[in-house]
Amino acid sequence: MRRMNSKKQKLTAMAIGFFLVFAGHGRSQEQPIKSTVTPPPRLTLQQKKNIIIEKNIFRPARQPSAATGKQANEFTVQETTPKPLKRPFVVQGIVHSETNVWADLRFESPGENRRVRVGDTIESITITGISPSYLACNYAGKQIWLAVGETSNDALAQAQGFHREYDLIATTIQGELRFATIRLRGEDRIRRISEGDILSDATVIRIEPGRVYLRYEDGFEHYIEPTGQPTGP
Repeated sequence: MRRMNSKKQKLTAMAIGFFLVFAGHGRSQEQPIKSTVTPPPRLTLQQKKNIIIEKNIFRPARQPSAATGKQANEFTVQETTPKPLKRPFVVQGIVHSETNVWADLRFESPGENRRVRVGDTIESITITGISPSYLACNYAGKQIWLAVGETSNDALAQAQGFHREYDLIATTIQGELRFATIRLRGEDRIRRISEGDILSDATVIRIEPGRVYLRYEDGFEHYIEPTGQPTGP
């Protein structure tokens, strides 16, 4: 009888031991596992916007075009070199009074007349002033003057810094009246000039028998004689 009780006690002890082992094993499985991976940092709203912009996800073509791929320091320089006009013209006349101030231009092709006032622009020439005897103009950034009978080619030569050469045909002196007839060398146009008149690139400073004195914008002076050859003063 005692042996049976001893076996029962042993079995009971073993059962209790197994129960405790299984119970402990279950609790160990229920314990959470600590992670060794560091979570990514939280991004601010501005950081998210920057990522979207850098990835350019809203454009089908991700590669920059030739226009947008240029360096920031590249820019287009505006052309300021005087060039011949596509439609040359000649100054036909000037009206200058207290109520009316304008100039009449005649274009070569197609032949047509145009009345211009201060502020008007003909291609790269802007009218900046009108006097009784000449037009003041801005030709691609260069200040030039055009008298009646002169052309846009005269304006171009002055804007480019060339001195025009004139042939003296005749001078007329009648008391206080002094004038001369000249021709721009290489052209057939004949002009009548008086003292104080402004040519495209020179001013008539004095007229004497058989001689006309000119002063250019840069201060250079010379006179012309009927031979047409300019001579120094």
